[in-house]
Amino acid sequence: MSRMPEVLLRKFVLTDLPDLLRMVSALKEHHGDTTRLRLEALSRDVLGDAAWLMTLVAEVRGSISGYASFFSRARPFSPRCLHLHHLYVDPEMRGSGIGRRLIEASTDTARALECDYMVVGAAPNNHAAQAIYAACGFEAVPGDSSHLWKTVPPLLGDDEQNT
Repeated sequence: MSRMPEVLLRKFVLTDLPDLLRMVSALKEHHGDTTRLRLEALSRDVLGDAAWLMTLVAEVRGSISGYASFFSRARPFSPRCLHLHHLYVDPEMRGSGIGRRLIEASTDTARALECDYMVVGAAPNNHAAQAIYAACGFEAVPGDSSHLWKTVPPLLGDDEQNT
């Protein structure tokens, strides 16, 4: 795709549920996961009172074309982590920059949550995923070829920006 389409990145809302189910199902199928995903379980996990995942969607010309789901991990008095759990872009929109924008928006969320680093899993033979994550500043976790990580620099305060 030669020109980046106009993309609206936003938080997931209830009306996005059918599109999210379609994309999560496609991602599961790609990875050989045959468990059946129920709409009610997906709704609980991304919208419930105790939602497990935060989700951003990429909307192009009124249609949802991609998403990023992530969760924070924190232990008291330890570094905080945002785990990028899913990243998906519809096949016809791949190469348009949507994946990169979703990763950047996820990084902004990590920064807003005061996370120290981010982690993402990607199969070593998934060269496209490995490449986009590397281009977005992720590095291989030492001794673990299926996970990548990057530090999340904090936002600079007014005092720090002026020095």
